Amino acid sequence: MMSINAQSKLGRTPVNHAAVKGERAVVATLAKLGASLGLRDGEGHTPLTNAARLGHQGVVAELVRWGANVNATDARRKTPLRYAAEHGRVEIVRGLLQAGAKKSMADSEGATPMDVAQQYEHADIVELLRNHEDGATTGDGGLWDYEDVVAPWDETESDDDDRGRGTYTGDDARNITGDRAVEAGAGADDVRAGVPSRPDERESERETGG
Repeated sequence: MMSINAQSKLGRTPVNHAAVKGERAVVATLAKLGASLGLRDGEGHTPLTNAARLGHQGVVAELVRWGANVNATDARRKTPLRYAAEHGRVEIVRGLLQAGAKKSMADSEGATPMDVAQQYEHADIVELLRNHEDGATTGDGGLWDYEDVVAPWDETESDDDDRGRGTYTGDDARNITGDRAVEAGAGADDVRAGVPSRPDERESERETGG
């Protein structure tokens, strides 16, 4: 069986591959199964870095909920916040700041998130950065409300879907994310465990022996 942290020729693990593709539900499944969120690909990008630079807001939120390092740096010392600021990802910048990302961290050329936001004239991001205390978290340190970002079946929700947001079951995980998780590298047996309704259920499962 392939390891859940096996790396491709590009150095990407299954969870990093899912982050690049914007597969939020697969990321959740792999995180539940214990995938490492800190392994870097061949360019030095963690899953969170890739999600932030590519604009996958739901994946960013999912990874931070599972404990990904918001201040991880790549080979050029760029952080997820630095990438989000450069590419104009306003809501991702907001969420990363809420989660404790440091706006003062400079890349290998000395550029901070503020520097690149100003360079590319992202006025909303400049304002966010200017008004945020460096490294401070807000609320519980998470990004967006969990219920707003972790519907696993689609980026949008239909009016007749009453399963609830962020409360999917093991059956949902098997039906919706199982095949994609296996494609990403998780063993089929592993996926049968399903995904908890919230990441903090990982701790409760350990306590109860589940």
